[in-house]
Amino acid sequence: LEQLLREEEFHEGAYRRLMLAHARMGERGTAMQYFQRLTELLRAELGTKPGAETTALFQRLQRGEKV
Repeated sequence: LEQLLREEEFHEGAYRRLMLAHARMGERGTAMQYFQRLTELLRAELGTKPGAETTALFQRLQRGEKV
């Protein structure tokens, strides 16, 4: 997935999968960092924000919910 992000840095699905993988390994902080990275990239390059599915995953992580 990291390789995919290097090749297609706007691939939101890859960010979500990385977020899920890290969260499931108990690395919620790392998972949330991927969301922040995506948010900054989308804002700077496209003037937009992550989609609803990615944002909902981030919010679940913030609340400490199991994903």
